[in-house]
Amino acid sequence: MKIFIVFLCCLFGTALAVFGQVAPQLNYEYGKVSDLKNLKKVFVDTGSSVKDRENLIKEIENAKLDLEFVGKLDEAEMILSFRGDKIEVVNGAVVIGNNVGVAREKQLVGKGMVFLPTNKPDTIRVILNFESQRDKYFEKKPFVKFAREFIKAYREANGLKDK
Repeated sequence: MKIFIVFLCCLFGTALAVFGQVAPQLNYEYGKVSDLKNLKKVFVDTGSSVKDRENLIKEIENAKLDLEFVGKLDEAEMILSFRGDKIEVVNGAVVIGNNVGVAREKQLVGKGMVFLPTNKPDTIRVILNFESQRDKYFEKKPFVKFAREFIKAYREANGLKDK
């Protein structure tokens, strides 16, 4: 729940920066993966986490899509917004006599969205939503899964083969 609220706040903040004004209500349009065709300038929004931004960019650059990563929202043709967090979950309990022990573990969670700015005030076009949790240590981290979902969608839109 915490990550969902953080994501919404950050998404709202990103939209504010895109449009440069306080939006009474954010409106959504829904696009298709094909809307990513021929777009090259990408803004990666990870809130205040520079490390997450660098990791996401590095993962996408490894795909060699010939994209330009920009540092300003008003230069972007497409926006990748991602928020990650660690949560503690209870994954079991042990009862020995009158004593109860609870087994807890930390899990990585992440939410992301790919969207395009529009010419309409207070409106974004949503292309892709993403949500993931890393349950097992050997699984990929959520930011890697998000990057790979974006790469897959971008390749599909631009007729590029998997490498």
